[in-house]
Amino acid sequence: PIASVPTLALLLHAGADPHQRYDQGRTPLMYTAGSGLVAAVNAVLEAPGGVPSGFDEKKLNAADENGWTALHVACTAPQRGTDKKNADPQSRCDETDGECGHSHSHGGPDSTNGDAPGAGPDSAAVVALLLAKGADPRIQNAEGDGALSVAAIHGNVDAIAALLALPTEASPHTGPELLRMRNYHGMSAYVAACK
Repeated sequence: PIASVPTLALLLHAGADPHQRYDQGRTPLMYTAGSGLVAAVNAVLEAPGGVPSGFDEKKLNAADENGWTALHVACTAPQRGTDKKNADPQSRCDETDGECGHSHSHGGPDSTNGDAPGAGPDSAAVVALLLAKGADPRIQNAEGDGALSVAAIHGNVDAIAALLALPTEASPHTGPELLRMRNYHGMSAYVAACK
């Protein structure tokens, strides 16, 4: 979980590398996207070396060793108004040992760790922010899942709604066309949600 958004912002503005790779090639943007905290994601995006010049399309859509991007991870983040038990990604994974192969944390960030007072995780807002900055929902991870399938697997209704919103100039790859995507097992987001 993100310990403190102000601490994160201070470290990044002091020169910490917002593109540094860590565990299995994950980036700070992936970790903050998984928190569901818009302020944490903005701290990374607004860091020196962040938006607009530091997070070009390639860096915004950078994938870890399992093909997960920050947008994939954001689709597993807690939804606005969920309690901690329901916000925990592990409660929606098939694996019980905490090693599900997904890029999210099984720690389940709580809703008071760094956003504005009283504000909690809001995966849909993080998904919308990443889409507005140029994240591509068509990128497939190692299983062939795009962001829509990941959101469907994790029951993230708000993220699904953001991904299915009609395309805009800022988010040209959203919309119903994403329903046509299939993973490497031939499953659509709809089938993944039913499984």
